[in-house]
Amino acid sequence: MDEPRICIADWHEARDKVMPVRETVFVQEQGVPPEIELDEADPTCRHAMAITRD
Repeated sequence: MDEPRICIADWHEARDKVMPVRETVFVQEQGVPPEIELDEADPTCRHAMAITRD
């Protein structure tokens, strides 16, 4: 496995990549209600992603 590359992106750049991970981790695994998983701060926050090629 490749070493992960850490990327910092704003919400508009990261949303399509971040949302499936957040859905799995927070809603499915941790039981966070979907209606509170997103909030008004998401568009103004920076989001960190660890990305590998595989």
